[in-house]
Amino acid sequence: MEEQRRSQSQSTIEGDPASFDEMEITQQVLGHRSGYLRRLGWGPCPVTFGQCSGANKVSPAASDELEKLRDQLETQRDQLETQRVQLQTQQEYISTMQPVMSALLQRFPELGVVNNLSP
Repeated sequence: MEEQRRSQSQSTIEGDPASFDEMEITQQVLGHRSGYLRRLGWGPCPVTFGQCSGANKVSPAASDELEKLRDQLETQRDQLETQRVQLQTQQEYISTMQPVMSALLQRFPELGVVNNLSP
C-alpha cells in the first residue's frame, strides 16, 4: 500500500497526474502474477482472449476412449430398442393366444392336466 502511495505521489511530482492509472500502479505494487485478479484477490483467473486453457485440452488417448465408449453406448441403445420391440411382439402374441388356450381348455379339459412323464 505504501509503494502504491509513493508511486502516485511520484507521478504527481513529475507533473503528469495521469501517467499512472490504477491498474499500472497495482501491477507495479503487486507485480504481474498469475492467479491474482484486481479487486477480487487470489483465485482462478479467466483465460486471456485468444489463448487456450490447458484444462480444456483432451489427450488423444482420452479422446479415443471417449469415442469408443460413445460407440458402445450407441450399440447398447440399439440392442435395447430391439429387445423392447421383441418384448412388445411377444406380449401381443401372448395376449392373442390366451383366448385360444382358454377355449381349448374348455373344450378339452383333459389338456389342462399335465402328466408327469418320467423316464
